[in-house]
Parts: sequence; C-alpha cells; structure tokens
Amino acid sequence: MSYSSINLATKPIVLSISGHDPSGGAGIQADIEVLNHFDCHPCSIITCLTVQDSSTVHRLIPQEAEAIVEQASILFNDMPINAIKIGLTGSLGAVNAIASIIKSQPNIPIVFDPVLACGDGTPLANADLIGEIKSKLLPLTTVLRNHLFNNNEKLASYEWQRQAGHFHGTGCTLASAIAALIATGQSIPDAIELAQTYVDNTIKQAIQLGKGQRFLHRSQA
Repeated sequence: MSYSSINLATKPIVLSISGHDPSGGAGIQADIEVLNHFDCHPCSIITCLTVQDSSTVHRLIPQEAEAIVEQASILFNDMPINAIKIGLTGSLGAVNAIASIIKSQPNIPIVFDPVLACGDGTPLANADLIGEIKSKLLPLTTVLRNHLFNNNEKLASYEWQRQAGHFHGTGCTLASAIAALIATGQSIPDAIELAQTYVDNTIKQAIQLGKGQRFLHRSQA
C-alpha cells in the first residue's frame, strides 16, 4: 500500500449537507475548502441550488428529499463519517430528509448552521420552515450558534470584535471548521475556540472578487 493510500485511509471524513453557491463564496464549496484546510475528506449532499452572486441570493431551487436521503444512505454504507455539517436547508422536504438521516446515525456529531437569511438580510426561510427546523433539527444537533450549553447549563459564550466590512460565507466557514476539528478528535469546546480563531484569520485576509461581499481566504488562514 502506498503512503498516499495509508494517509487517505486515516483521514477523518466529514459530510456537508448544504446548498450550492455558484459564486463559490459560501455553501458546499466553502465547506469543502475548509475541510481540505483541516486535512479532512469532504463528502457532500446538496439540499438546494441557488441563483446567487457575491451580493445576495436571488432564488432557491430545492432538490428532491428522496434523493437527499438516498445519497446519505449510500455514503453511510460505504465509509465511516466522523461528523456532519448542516447548512442551508431550503425546503420543508430537505428538513425532514435531514432529520431522518441524522436519526439513522445517532452517534455522529452534528454541527448546524441554520442559514435563515443571506448577508444582506434577504430571507431564506419562512415561518413554516423555521418552525420545522426548530422542531425537527435542533433537538438532534450537537453544536449550534455562539453559546455553548450542556445538559441545560451554559458553559461558555464566545464573542469576537466585529471587523469592518461585509463578508460572504462566515457561517459556513465557522460551522465547517468546528465539524472538521471535532472529526479530528478535538473536544467540542476546543473545536469551537480553534474554529473561531481560524475564521477570524480568514476574515482578516478576505478578498474582493465581485461587486458585493468580500470572500474569505480559507486556504491561507
């Protein structure tokens, strides 16, 4: 067996379930860049396509719930998934599909970035979808948002000085970094702290590629 084969066989595997951003600033592509940075193997399932640029999301194109479940089932039968990162759901069907996927794999840690609006404030979820996310996905989630709780006890809060400017894909980057670090064996508190330091660095090195928000420099952080 070659060295590259041995190295690949020991790589942690992280599954990203999220939307596709054709601008490359957020969504599945951002997740893959982060997971590669932390030397994890990225698997991906797209919940919805988007009509999107660096300024805003113009339209969502949800994918079939049955296809989302089928892809996950095939992956779980083929390789050991060490962590799951969830991002944009985009539809009630996707939420229910993701909930069934998580329930089928109860021992895998789940990092959820509930993308409810894009950076300019354009909503990406209505009241019905938010309600379904709260009832179906939040109870199954391991890590969510900026306050760390365990057994209804608040363990820590994380606050960082806001940097000037508007940035694309910060939530995707943070959630993917946390998932990657958990997959590599870090404790949840350590993964959160290290991931936030990483994201802070990606923001400091952000670059202007389009007419809207600046893109994070994920590979060089």
